[in-house]
Amino acid sequence: MVMKKNESKEWSIETALEGISHFVPEYFPEQELAYLLTKPDEVTPLLLKALDDAANVNNPIDDSMLPEFALYLLAHFRNEAAFPKIINILKLPDERPYRILGDDCITDYGMRNILASTFNGDLSLLTTIIENRDIEQFIRGSVLNTFIPLVLLEKIERKTVTAYITTLIEEKLEKEQPYLWAVVTGVVMDLYLDELASSIMDAFQNDYVDENYCEIEDFESWFDDKKEYMDAMPHLKENYHFIDAIQDTKWWACFQSEKTLKKDQAMLEKFLKQLTRQQQHFAAIEKHDEYALQPFERGAKVGRNEPCPCGSGKKYKKCCLH
Repeated sequence: MVMKKNESKEWSIETALEGISHFVPEYFPEQELAYLLTKPDEVTPLLLKALDDAANVNNPIDDSMLPEFALYLLAHFRNEAAFPKIINILKLPDERPYRILGDDCITDYGMRNILASTFNGDLSLLTTIIENRDIEQFIRGSVLNTFIPLVLLEKIERKTVTAYITTLIEEKLEKEQPYLWAVVTGVVMDLYLDELASSIMDAFQNDYVDENYCEIEDFESWFDDKKEYMDAMPHLKENYHFIDAIQDTKWWACFQSEKTLKKDQAMLEKFLKQLTRQQQHFAAIEKHDEYALQPFERGAKVGRNEPCPCGSGKKYKKCCLH
């Protein structure tokens, strides 16, 4: 990663905000962020205004990174005033939320942890997005997934989520949304809401759940033995955490050098080749085809709840594991 030499620079809030607003290839504005983190009282009103400006449909959308970094800085500060403002951005029509914040910021672990870090106690702000059929399904799914860190970080009680998911299953979630049913299934699994397992099994039987994200066999095995869930807990707690504005942004691909990206791509291609050979091997076993059996190299173990190495943004158990 290329870093500028700004040790002698005389910082101000204005220069630091300017530094995080404009993207420079291969440059991560760590010093700018570090400076702003020392000025929470002074910078917070400016960051909140940036979110308000982003949510204003009358404002043109530019390529500024300020709204994205504002999310992470305010989440780092655990600023609850940011929570409804973030919701206002996610409720914007059409593709506007993605154009402002980027696809990954909305759909990966970042948004879930941001919402959990800024949560002000008003669950209705989340549910109005989850239940709004006019909002794009991946935004609805990302907000629905926020229940996982809210419970793991002890911001709400498990029974609160169980009660709400029950209402989704029984009446509020439209049947023709297989992706959202898969998200509900993932929440039930990740929070081990075993009292809802039979309802999710009924959803599988009725073909509501998109099995490209979670297969019925995977769901059944998850609840057969709680040890598997307990083994996954360290990975869950690693993925779901209160936001650290620097650590949670410095890994973004846009800040990496071309050399680093090529190395990561090579590692991914090697992993996928190993995975393909393993899948072919086990498929041959299932067919009892002794002539098709070929030895395979075992790749590095990937936790079921870790991000999939293929880069899809999904958990391994809901992506290339199958």
